[in-house]
Amino acid sequence: MINLFFIVIIALSLIVTGLSVANTAIMNVRERTREIGILKALGASNRQVILIFLLEILIMSTIGSVVGIALGIGGAYLARYIMIKLNLPIIIPVILLPTLYAYSLVIAVATSIVASIPSLMTITKIRPMEVLRIE
Repeated sequence: MINLFFIVIIALSLIVTGLSVANTAIMNVRERTREIGILKALGASNRQVILIFLLEILIMSTIGSVVGIALGIGGAYLARYIMIKLNLPIIIPVILLPTLYAYSLVIAVATSIVASIPSLMTITKIRPMEVLRIE
């Protein structure tokens, strides 16, 4: 029963994270519509522009995941330290599992990439002449 509870919590956190990344990616594309139009007007293909945004998302999600893992480890040690200092009978063992961190990094990056696909597809619909004329 406890494992099911944690699975539900993890699934909900992945959904919320995916929606947050999707929202950020959509806003990023909308704010940079003029830049995308200029890149296309200069001869960049849809694939090249999508690759630029995909690499940006990949870098941001990797950095965010590494920072999140580091903060999680630090938070675990801090919680353990506080429990010991308060002489509470509950001692939290902190076990470092590198494979778990690698899996979480891969899952976080994959979630970011999958969540950004709809915004990356909108890049193909941007027409350079319309963007440059409007702006």
